[in-house]
Amino acid sequence: MQHGRLLFCSVMDADKQSYGQFFQGTGRSFPTAHGHVVEASVASHCVASVQALGLTTGVFDLDVRFSPQCGVRILEVNARMGGGSVQRMHQHVYGMDLVELHLQTCMGISVGHVAHMHPLEPSMCYEAGWVESPYSGKVSGIGIDAFAERLRSMFREHPHVLEFVPLCDDGDAINGYKVPGLPSSLIMVFAKGAEKSFARKHLAGALCAAEERIADLVEPDAPLAPKVTSSVDAVVTAAVGTAMICAAAALTHPLLFEQVMSPKRRNAPADCASIQPFEALEASAELMPSPVPSPAYPALAVVR
Repeated sequence: MQHGRLLFCSVMDADKQSYGQFFQGTGRSFPTAHGHVVEASVASHCVASVQALGLTTGVFDLDVRFSPQCGVRILEVNARMGGGSVQRMHQHVYGMDLVELHLQTCMGISVGHVAHMHPLEPSMCYEAGWVESPYSGKVSGIGIDAFAERLRSMFREHPHVLEFVPLCDDGDAINGYKVPGLPSSLIMVFAKGAEKSFARKHLAGALCAAEERIADLVEPDAPLAPKVTSSVDAVVTAAVGTAMICAAAALTHPLLFEQVMSPKRRNAPADCASIQPFEALEASAELMPSPVPSPAYPALAVVR
């Protein structure tokens, strides 16, 4: 917004996951999966909320919950750009820099051109997710920058995997997702596809590839359990590995994600190092349960 005039508004789906007493985002998706009618309703409620609070200039971020039963509910209004993947997502989708736009609006520089901005590739869907470690420890090994560069090299020939962004520093203590507490996000990953399902598969392949190699980055706090050796355990391990891939591919279905990644399953051994990410996803696609309908949590970025 600038001088009380709405110039640009976007609506995205943000997935949330419960980790005991903690609640954390697990992914972001554009465009929203709820259609133009819901998108327009969310946008109008958010704009009205910003105006009711007397906010007239700058970039604003609103968290909203929508369900068919309750409609649109505003959770919070932030007089700032959205966190997490919001800024990078807008760069990939629209080619805009929200930090630059916020500074320009505050300095009185006209940003009227954003009113005419549209997705760079209107037919593409975009997904964002975070690389996490299954166990707690310290970032060491080859280092976070070298680890991210290794992932970039692996997917350089896959144009639908867009970016790997380090989120931590060497020497940082991190919390794993298999232990109590809020898991640490190590690297932010972006992917795109002609359909949402394709974008999710590309993202899932990148996330799985990163976790397969997490030992090169994270030094565990305690010795890890040895890998399974019996044929029975190997079958169980392969099944859990497939479930984890399916869960990553279902980032935009929080209830399904929570079912697959329940504490019981998350504490089981998982090893998908022997499978190529994209081939594994194609092979396991028929095993994936039907998506569980669930409310979304759109995140709105408004520029005036």
